[in-house]
Amino acid sequence: MLFTMAARTSHLYFALTLQFLLTTVYSFQIQLQPESLPWIRVGQELVLRCETKECPSPSFSWRTGIDKPLGGKVNSQGSMSTLTFSPVTRQNENTFICVATCGDQKKQKSREVNVYSFPDALTLETVGTLEVGKKSTVTCTVPDVYPPGRVEVKLLKGKTILAEKQHSGGDGITLSNELIPSLDDSGQEITCQAQFYIQKISKSLESKLTLQVLYAPRMTEISVTPSTTVREGQDLQLTCAAQSKPTASFVWSKLSAQGWSLIAQNKSTLQLPKAQLTDSGIYRCEANNRLGQEAKQVQIHVLTAPRDTRLTISPSVVKEGQHVTITCTSHSNPSAEIVLSKKTESGQRKLHAKNGTFIIDAAQSSDEGQYECEARNDLGIQTQNTELIVQVLTVWVRPSNLVNEGENVTIGCTVHSNFSANFTWKKMENNSETILPSTNNSFSILQITQSDAGHYMVEVINELGYQTGIVNIHVNETKLSAPIDEKPRGILETAYVGASLGAAGLLFSMTYYIYRSSNCKGSYKMAPQQV
Repeated sequence: MLFTMAARTSHLYFALTLQFLLTTVYSFQIQLQPESLPWIRVGQELVLRCETKECPSPSFSWRTGIDKPLGGKVNSQGSMSTLTFSPVTRQNENTFICVATCGDQKKQKSREVNVYSFPDALTLETVGTLEVGKKSTVTCTVPDVYPPGRVEVKLLKGKTILAEKQHSGGDGITLSNELIPSLDDSGQEITCQAQFYIQKISKSLESKLTLQVLYAPRMTEISVTPSTTVREGQDLQLTCAAQSKPTASFVWSKLSAQGWSLIAQNKSTLQLPKAQLTDSGIYRCEANNRLGQEAKQVQIHVLTAPRDTRLTISPSVVKEGQHVTITCTSHSNPSAEIVLSKKTESGQRKLHAKNGTFIIDAAQSSDEGQYECEARNDLGIQTQNTELIVQVLTVWVRPSNLVNEGENVTIGCTVHSNFSANFTWKKMENNSETILPSTNNSFSILQITQSDAGHYMVEVINELGYQTGIVNIHVNETKLSAPIDEKPRGILETAYVGASLGAAGLLFSMTYYIYRSSNCKGSYKMAPQQV
């Protein structure tokens, strides 16, 4: 009886133990987290967690549904094993299976991992430089799109759609649009919009680009401070400005008789401190960059009273009858009025000058004297004086050019000049000339006769050149017999004196006769120098 009870007790213990063991094995569970796995973006981190329950010491293993490497890192501790992907790549797209073994029991869980790729930013750019009037291209690229799905891309300028495109499949999409920019496009915004659709995922991106249109200088302007008209001595500033991209550089030039002369470069401002009359003129600013150039001009007036006034007489010493030019010039702004005048005893005599020039066709003694030039404008007056000397030749006869036979006659020449002169006297007769024995400015004929009548010419030579004078002598005939109370004249007087004085008189008479016979009628001698 006791034996039977012990046997029954043993069988019961065994049955309970077996039931406990069977209950323990059959209650082993496995879980794989996350339970709901959305699409994973390339670049993110993914951790798959495999965990067992009701199994004190499980073992784990991981494998893929498609025969590919795991591509992740496995870490198993206790009742949990993790598979980590950091970062997720396209190669991680697969079905991953976690296998847990507890005793002789195995259980497994699987998760499908789907990955997608979409860029963080779009690539929006222009191909080449944007120049006014030249073709260019604007390109928007949506790179690295996975898996192939639907992508919509738009290019807009402002709110105007330039181009749009829908794309399915492929790793990326590029949308381009040809653009011929104008000046109005500079500063405008180009926008690229991309919309990505896959399964339940929708993502959009936008990128903007401000157009920088290059163009040659335009609307070039010159500003002048204080103004384009200033008084001499004032500071003057010229500033040049132009619209351009890239920024223009500036070159300053001034117009001269030889053309444009460079005066400054790489300066937008030209300084003219204490402006002078010579600073008056036309200035040019040339704005230029690598795309072209544009120039602007401005005229500067520097006002000043007459200065550097110059009065010239050419020639200033002339012979009577010569041509004379009197000229006056002056520098001023505005242009000066030029007044030419001649000083006389009664005051100033205004000359009828043309453009500051007065011409004397044939100078006379009355033209000699002081001349004055007056240059005037609203800012002042300046005068200059100079002298004209006229060389006048005067032939004179004493007592007169109508004399009685037997009188003594003196013929002379007066030259009004600053230069000394040489004189040559000639007797003109029957188309021939007889040079008389006198180099002074006068000579005398003693006891003139009828044969001494005629034309006498004097030649005057000095630094001004050659000049002549002529006088005509008329001799009235007288009777040969003379009154008793008068002394004999002419040849008779010579004979009478010769008879009285003897041999000396005879010698003188013979010499006189020979001299008269050689076409020198009468008696000649040099008179004292006349002025």
